Amino acid sequence: MTDTDKQGSGTCPCDSPAEDSGPVDAAAFLLEQAEDVGKDIGSCVNAVRLSATLEASAEAVYLNIETKEKSRYCIEVCPSGFRVVGYDYDTTSVTDEPYCETIYMLLDAVSPMYRFSFASSLASKLAQLSDSAVEENADEPSKLAQVGQCS
Repeated sequence: MTDTDKQGSGTCPCDSPAEDSGPVDAAAFLLEQAEDVGKDIGSCVNAVRLSATLEASAEAVYLNIETKEKSRYCIEVCPSGFRVVGYDYDTTSVTDEPYCETIYMLLDAVSPMYRFSFASSLASKLAQLSDSAVEENADEPSKLAQVGQCS
């Protein structure tokens, strides 16, 4: 993605689909991507859902997100990335917001509480992994001694 793509022009500058895939495949891919994003960030925002009002297409689908700060956004999801297109659910009045490569970059920019929630969630998952690694290696003292050592 180029810097020009990230800056946005009011429409989604989508790449042409491959010859063997059509608009239905592209739309299905975007819907799947948006659903995966919703599952991934769901615990770090108050609400996330696909727009029931704005039509999904091969060019874009729309997510409605409410941050922990209770700010509402309509987010465009397209091959160029993610961007805010509205400051309330199901609105597309904003045309000058830049594209972000990931939803995490976008939310990090608009929601300090997302950043904190994401960091807390990540720290918790890492602690769980560390605990399970220690438990798995408890019977093997030589491996346990190596956990956490750098070479």
